[in-house]
Amino acid sequence: MSYLKRKIKQVFSLNRHKIPTRIYIFLLICLLTSVSIFSQNVKISSSELSTRALQRFNNHDYFSAADDYKELSIRFPKDVMHQYYLGVCLLESNRDLLQGLELLTMVSQKEVPDHVYFYMGKACCRLYRVEEAEKYFNQYKKLVSWQESRDINLSFELEYLSNLKIQINHLSVPRVISKTPVSSDSLIVVASVYQGTLAYKPESLKTAVDKKFNDQSIIFMPVDMKKGDYLYYSSYGNNRFKGRDIFRVKNRGDQLWSDPENLGSAINTSGDESFAYYDTQDSVLYFSSNGKNSIGGFDIFRSRYDNDKRQWATPENMGIPVNSPFDELLLLTDEKNHNVILVSDRETQPGKYYIYTLSDPSKWENSASKTASEIANLSLLEDHTNGEWIRKPVKKNMEPVLINNTKVSAKKEPPVSNIDLDPRYITLLNTALRTQIQCDSLNRIVENKKLSLSKIPDPTERGKVQKDIIALEKQANDLQKQADGAYSQARELEQQKIVPKIEYRAPDLKSNKKQNPANTKDTNQLVEKKAIEYKSVTKKTDNPTERDHNTFEILQETSYSQSNPIPIDITLPKGIIYKIQLGAYSRPVAYDQFKGMKPITGETIPDGVVVKYYVGIFTTYESAEKALNQVHEYGIKEAFMVAYYEGKKIPVNRAKQLEISNQ
Repeated sequence: MSYLKRKIKQVFSLNRHKIPTRIYIFLLICLLTSVSIFSQNVKISSSELSTRALQRFNNHDYFSAADDYKELSIRFPKDVMHQYYLGVCLLESNRDLLQGLELLTMVSQKEVPDHVYFYMGKACCRLYRVEEAEKYFNQYKKLVSWQESRDINLSFELEYLSNLKIQINHLSVPRVISKTPVSSDSLIVVASVYQGTLAYKPESLKTAVDKKFNDQSIIFMPVDMKKGDYLYYSSYGNNRFKGRDIFRVKNRGDQLWSDPENLGSAINTSGDESFAYYDTQDSVLYFSSNGKNSIGGFDIFRSRYDNDKRQWATPENMGIPVNSPFDELLLLTDEKNHNVILVSDRETQPGKYYIYTLSDPSKWENSASKTASEIANLSLLEDHTNGEWIRKPVKKNMEPVLINNTKVSAKKEPPVSNIDLDPRYITLLNTALRTQIQCDSLNRIVENKKLSLSKIPDPTERGKVQKDIIALEKQANDLQKQADGAYSQARELEQQKIVPKIEYRAPDLKSNKKQNPANTKDTNQLVEKKAIEYKSVTKKTDNPTERDHNTFEILQETSYSQSNPIPIDITLPKGIIYKIQLGAYSRPVAYDQFKGMKPITGETIPDGVVVKYYVGIFTTYESAEKALNQVHEYGIKEAFMVAYYEGKKIPVNRAKQLEISNQ
């Protein structure tokens, strides 16, 4: 830097009468540009990047450290230590278990720390490869001292592995009704059941130790607490080093409560117990613990209370796939429809969770022994209700659902034909959907990288990003071809079984525009009245399935009431339709749940009473995307776009392609 400063001073000290003005200015610009580039290179130097990566790693910020080590691996492809740390980060942050294990396996044959075998065993545990995990853990034990194995908590991992061996032989298969991604901040808002909701533990239940360590634990608050009922919660009590325990207080009436009661050693351990929920109908306590026979981190346990003996039964691990090698925080049972709400971080990044709605546990099927990959897929708890191809029979004589005090019968589904039971057909559809999701994910990454290009001043770095984009686009195109091929084979099977052929036939948007050209100039135009409105490009008629479908508003107050309830299970118009999903709820929401947004619609899930709520009905991706941004700004960060074709749900990316092909 001092050298550049001296050069600038030399330029300014030159006798300008000896140098043409144009050359003088050119030299000055070149030197200033050099200073700028030099400064930028200092900010992203390899030494600083390496220091930051190691600091993040030591602070357990594995998600951010993974990005740094990925960049270092690109700059120094022969440095195995960068690849080692990248593999560990991908594992610990749950970003990509398979790639992390692949990297660790590759570098294990080179000069890297012996801890590599510990992390390989841990990765295999999370992938349910118990025999490989045991092999790597034993190899690690032979290479390190007792103190080293203790420092890295090897004993915990071995205990998890031992419990995992038992649980994989007792699998159950629940029916997944829905799965909703949420942040830790919005968890208490989204997760609720008929008989109560979640809330932060009130100050009156916090001990001095809880307050000292800023305890922000969550408790279940019943809607109707009667005299004699108990409220369950977790607390450090008076000793933080004993971990969190489950306590309860008794309602004595007149807003009076008993002294806190520790549930004792039958429930609590030297580890942490938290997120307690008591099912009053079955006298069963559900809670999360990392101190019992867990298969990894926190698991869900249940214990039945014997009112006659006044004692708790030995807690039982809920098993796979309710539990996984990751953290399961909370399980609620809905007394109205007997569904189960499960909260887990098994598929998410730090600070994020999935809320799974599962069917009645008494109807779960037992599963025979499966391979590691099959168990891993089972534990993902895929939401089949979102699949455009999968149709399920509806129960006969199903009770009508009460939505905003209005009885709405469950949606009738077409009868299941023989093709729905064909294993080849199911495999093809699952492959198509899974590949399409991977393709959509890559396309989102490509879009983000393209947006970042303009912010990268260094041509060399910009060139690297452009190469990444080209490679990712090729992967996305290959995946799209695989998805299309699977779709095509599925349609061929349908024809062989003589069932209605599924066609992707784009709607005639051009003819709609010709019918009503006057509305074209108003399309997607913002209108003031403290509302956001997208004017329609379709022809208005008295038929509710054909009228304005590009309208979205945010008013000051809700427009829904008892006399004007939120519509449920509407008939979607023909062609491509986009909607914005706001959330899935185990019971109907209040009229003003979504404040001034309109139009709100609901959709009941077949064979259950979970209701998904949406806002807007759009015929173009552009208008839906603009509305989605407004919904995010309005505070519903978890909202996302969904798409339909001819009334059937399809991936958003495919809907966009159909829309473009018709233009």
